[in-house]
Amino acid sequence: MAVVVNVHHVKLLISIPLKAAYHQFMLHRIITLPERISLDKFIQYTTGYAFLGLQTSQRDYILLSESDFDKCSNGDVVVCPVNTAVYSIHM
Repeated sequence: MAVVVNVHHVKLLISIPLKAAYHQFMLHRIITLPERISLDKFIQYTTGYAFLGLQTSQRDYILLSESDFDKCSNGDVVVCPVNTAVYSIHM
């Protein structure tokens, strides 16, 4: 819980973990390979995210930057905070 206060407002922020939802994702590191554009020149694309998590049903996915991934707890299973957005392939 956190309280944010300024001259005009007082806001109470509460973080509530979702205990009823069960989501399991296979986490993949995104690696971009250099691409040849001429005989002696290569380019390499960069992405805004270092990791792609794909749900086991392959219908939903998450995108994580390095800093987002650092917030996840590592053990036998990687657990990320519930504020990670889950995207659907049907959108």
